[in-house]
Amino acid sequence: MGLKINFKLKGVGHSLDPTTPKGTITGADNGTMIFGADVTHPGKGLDNCPSMAGVVATDDEVSSRYLGSARLQKGRQEYIEDLEGMVFERLKAWVEKVKETNKSKTGPNKVTGKNILPKNILFYRDGVSESQYGMVLHEEKPQILRACRKVLTYYTTGMQAPIPSVTKWIPKLTLVVVTKRHHSRFYPLKDLPPGQANSPEDVNIPCGMVVDSKVVTPNHWSFYLQSHTSGLGTARAAHYVVVYDDADYTAKKLQEITNNICYTSARATKAVSVCTPARYADLLCDRLRCYMRPVLDGSYTVPTRPPPSSPNTTGSLKAAVSTPAEDEDDDDDEALSYIRRTRADPNVWKKPTSDPDLAKRKNPWGANLDGCMFYL
Repeated sequence: MGLKINFKLKGVGHSLDPTTPKGTITGADNGTMIFGADVTHPGKGLDNCPSMAGVVATDDEVSSRYLGSARLQKGRQEYIEDLEGMVFERLKAWVEKVKETNKSKTGPNKVTGKNILPKNILFYRDGVSESQYGMVLHEEKPQILRACRKVLTYYTTGMQAPIPSVTKWIPKLTLVVVTKRHHSRFYPLKDLPPGQANSPEDVNIPCGMVVDSKVVTPNHWSFYLQSHTSGLGTARAAHYVVVYDDADYTAKKLQEITNNICYTSARATKAVSVCTPARYADLLCDRLRCYMRPVLDGSYTVPTRPPPSSPNTTGSLKAAVSTPAEDEDDDDDEALSYIRRTRADPNVWKKPTSDPDLAKRKNPWGANLDGCMFYL
């Protein structure tokens, strides 16, 4: 409980020693930004309920703090529609954190120019089946790259641009799909004397085990990593499939980084079974279901038209209705109109507000929670 409270208050409970003198705490190269993404869907029978997509990402290299973004999208669709917008928000948070830390630095210690932006992006995508690997590669990867170009334009133009001299920046991208639900199990090869009971150490292999040959998929770069110690039952290793790698990681390097990331979870002092960004994206999606709970449990149905405003809430409801700019990415098809109605409904997703700036926000939580891991 104390670990979670500390991170919710923007603290750092524990950290790892850098594995290399010039590397980060996870062993990745300096300037590596780590992402996690997931989508949660409504249950059966909820035809007019949107799915909820969540993205988390680090805002520096030392705190292991993953800040989040969220969107509503078409129901039961695994493809993340506005991944570009969420990645853009997370990249902005990275740059703003660099600008903040620069205030306490002087001379050559300040981060300037292209170094303000991340050099590498390590993206862990959760909840994707084998048949959807192509979707991640051909539909979601371009959105990530467009978000990079968008944030470069944002920070290289205008009066407040902190990096006006940079004209080209494309980070090296690595996309990894994380699979938790599979039927592969691994056991230690130990011959026990007759009559001797199995101990937990005899049933499960030790943490840090990697299997990257023989039983992996033949057409992809993949590996199984059991990062945690299971004292009860049979341990299940997570399956990692690399669908794109522009950073030219070696198999050993990426496996070490992924294993190290498993030790940075804010809710445990040991390694967790799935890499931290994928787990955090899953936790954020659980939190998003709380914003949609009246619809998900069947106690409330979003009306076909925006609810009429009462005298006491006229201004709030008008501000809560999504603006044309907010819906510019939505299709005009009637089948998707329930997404706009859900965004505008004051009983779910976002609370009504009279502040026009807050009304334009797409994340359902308040702006005061943008800088902390409230979803833990």
